[in-house]
Amino acid sequence: LDNLASGARVHLFRGSQAMRAGNLEVALAEFRAAVAAAPENPSARLNLGAALAQSGQLEPAIKELERALDLGLSGVNLSKTHFNLGALEAMTGRPEPAAEHLRQALRWNPQNQAARSLLERIESRSGSSR
Repeated sequence: LDNLASGARVHLFRGSQAMRAGNLEVALAEFRAAVAAAPENPSARLNLGAALAQSGQLEPAIKELERALDLGLSGVNLSKTHFNLGALEAMTGRPEPAAEHLRQALRWNPQNQAARSLLERIESRSGSSR
């Protein structure tokens, strides 16, 4: 198990380096390898979801980010992940789940102005607020 976790960490590091260098294809491959090595690792799922979103693969990105939440993300990652899910749901034309994720993002970080702004736009379009 430690070898598996160690392998996932190596792939996460390489994937992060590739993302910073702008090499999305390598990043995707590394993050997929991290998920294969440690499928229950929320960080592996979170990073894969982010890379998928950046590559325009919105539905697979949503699935990975939701899985990361299911696996127990904590701390600052909760607000960021809910914000990203809210933005992705909005981009795919689903305002209700988008708004719910944005509310969760604000629950975990009330100062998240980007989440507040996007939520206000969604609610003004749908004519509802909670």
